[in-house]
Amino acid sequence: MALQPINSLPSSTTLSPASIGSAVGKVVAVLEYLATSRRSVSVGEISRALKLSRSQAHRIVAMMEREEMLVRHPLTKRVMVGTRVARLACRLLAGSPLKPLWHIVLDSLVRDVGATCNIVVYEGAIGTYFDRIEADWPELLRLKFGSKVPLHCTAGGKLYLANLSEDEREAVLGSITLKKHTPKTITNKSDLVEELKIIGIQQIGIDDQEFIEGMVAMAVPVLSSAGVLLATLAIHAKKTSMDLSKLRNFVPRLNEASASLSEIFESEC
Repeated sequence: MALQPINSLPSSTTLSPASIGSAVGKVVAVLEYLATSRRSVSVGEISRALKLSRSQAHRIVAMMEREEMLVRHPLTKRVMVGTRVARLACRLLAGSPLKPLWHIVLDSLVRDVGATCNIVVYEGAIGTYFDRIEADWPELLRLKFGSKVPLHCTAGGKLYLANLSEDEREAVLGSITLKKHTPKTITNKSDLVEELKIIGIQQIGIDDQEFIEGMVAMAVPVLSSAGVLLATLAIHAKKTSMDLSKLRNFVPRLNEASASLSEIFESEC
């Protein structure tokens, strides 16, 4: 679910031979393998793990790409979970009567700050809403679970970009369009890179009405114990009720929630 180093799969990972006895079984097995790996993988790794021929693995991956179940990492071209699967997972979690631990942390945060908060996870050039609790927002401004979010004009997206290596950031920025969403959206790459340098130092992402007019946001990183970015945690509100200076007052509380999320995500993994 997160930006992870590409390592070899642990030797303890096993798949049941019965899980690949049909076309549907092969699709499920690929998703299970990705979920267990918790990282992008190559088609060759899928082939070996599922004991398929390389041509079979390529056909299955190509079919799942067409259905938006899988996507390719823009840097490595390795395989990772696509937006359709991520959206489905978010919907299943949202509809479950058993609230996961991270949702409880998010709910407590929203009660304390009195504004909408969200968790976004990232893979390559894609940011996806993992969980979100709304405050009093007009329906037209509400983003659904699993929604993709732009990187260049959201608080969390800019924080994610700021935490990439220079080469990774260059590759991601080269693969996306700096679309103008509002008059305040930064669409000049050089200007964006300069702002990312500041965000990288402060480790606080800021959206000053750059994604949606009238909305301001602030984000902090959710890091693993090894300092790997797992997700971003953000608060956003209508500018008429909270400006950026007021949001900044909540950064200590955001960092406190972020630390709890880090523990939960690592224990879940």
